[in-house]
Amino acid sequence: MRIKDACTRHVICIPQHQTVRAAARLMQAKYVGALIVVDADADALVPIGILTDSDIVKAVVANHANPDSTAVAEIMTAVVVTCQDESDLKEAIQIMAFHGIRRLPVVDEYGHLTGIVAVDDVYGALVDSLQSLTQAFSPE
Repeated sequence: MRIKDACTRHVICIPQHQTVRAAARLMQAKYVGALIVVDADADALVPIGILTDSDIVKAVVANHANPDSTAVAEIMTAVVVTCQDESDLKEAIQIMAFHGIRRLPVVDEYGHLTGIVAVDDVYGALVDSLQSLTQAFSPE
C-alpha cells in the first residue's frame, strides 16, 4: 500500500509567524495535536516545521512564556522528517520508528505537502490489510 492511500489529505497548517496562542486555538478548533508549519509567503505548501501540543507544553507552559508574544517559529521542530507520497507503508513505518515520531508529513516529488500520516493511520491501514487477508482465506 502506498502512503498516499493511507494518509490524511486535509492537513492543518499554520504560518511560522503566528503566535503560539493562535496555534493552540487552531489545534483546539480542529481537534489535532500537531500543526504543519509553512512559509506564508511561499507559492506552495512546503513544510518548514512541525508544532505539537507537547512542544507548546514544554516550551511555553512549563517555562511561563507568553503565548501571545511567542511565535510558532521559536518553538517548532524545524527539522521536518517527511516521506514521499509514492512511498509504501512499510517505508513510512520505518521512518517513523527510526526517528521516534508519531506524525509524518507526506510530500510530493517537489517537496509540496500532500498529506500527513499518523500512527493511527498506520494502524488503520494494517487492520484493513489483515481483514482483507482474513476474508480472502476464510471459507464461505
